[in-house]
Amino acid sequence: MADTDPVQNKWDVLGKRVVNTIPGYGPGVITCVEITKELETLVKITYDNGKISSRLFSLDRCLKNQTVYFEPECDAEEKRQIYTFLTEEREVRHLVHFTPDSNLRSILMHGIMPRELLSENGIHADTPDGYRLDKRLDYSSFSISFPNYQIFYSKRNTTDYSYVVLLVDPKIILALPLDKISYLPQNAASSSMRKVEEYTGLAAVQALFPERMRYGNKEYSREQFNLPPNLTTNPQAEVFIGSTVRPGFIRSIITIDSAHAAKVQKDIQMIKSYSSIVLIDDSYFTQRSDWSFWKKQPDKDGE
Repeated sequence: MADTDPVQNKWDVLGKRVVNTIPGYGPGVITCVEITKELETLVKITYDNGKISSRLFSLDRCLKNQTVYFEPECDAEEKRQIYTFLTEEREVRHLVHFTPDSNLRSILMHGIMPRELLSENGIHADTPDGYRLDKRLDYSSFSISFPNYQIFYSKRNTTDYSYVVLLVDPKIILALPLDKISYLPQNAASSSMRKVEEYTGLAAVQALFPERMRYGNKEYSREQFNLPPNLTTNPQAEVFIGSTVRPGFIRSIITIDSAHAAKVQKDIQMIKSYSSIVLIDDSYFTQRSDWSFWKKQPDKDGE
């Protein structure tokens, strides 16, 4: 488990591996340490990508704010295995997250944050499902490659919001602690699901892509439906992230048509250069090719 407590043994951090969660940095090694009169630990980091901290900064403060954390090498290796499995073996190019477009300005300033963190930081967000059935306000929900179209369709047709789909760089997997990301084989609200925290690590990721699975009294086969490798077998599989996904990891903002794209670009035009990543792709607002198999839920929980 990643250590996010303030530094106790001040000089022992020299040479320790850490990860900076700000996009563009990632893992590295503490190569310079100074201790202030107030016993604050100031450090410089030499990152694996060749970057070096331009100045000393407070390690204590960054650990507390969870922008930097210590990482055991075994966790780092497992995260690399997860990233390689998804991006190379399964050809995954992004995680996806849908949200009302009214939340975009906040997201592009603060990132995608679990509701608990939004509340703690006094940040408003429009939440179409005012009550989370899974009761996990400490996580944000994502899908792999394509939205959970069953829930997305329901939200778009039962609420007054306009929605966008955010495409998130899978390198977020390398930037966050191993135990902050859970890979759920079905909807988290299902009564058959165990604790979210039990679905971490490489084995949990691989379990999202079985070649065959039972669904009620039916059997599903990926080959039968010619399902692409980058899609999870169950369309309601989720990736739960229990931390902030910083704006720099958002690669594209997907809108449904040109009118919607123009509205979104106008709404966010004052925020950096994010208007350049607003794209039109209505395919994200449809269903998967195997929708006919999944259209009838075996029971109310979707088991």
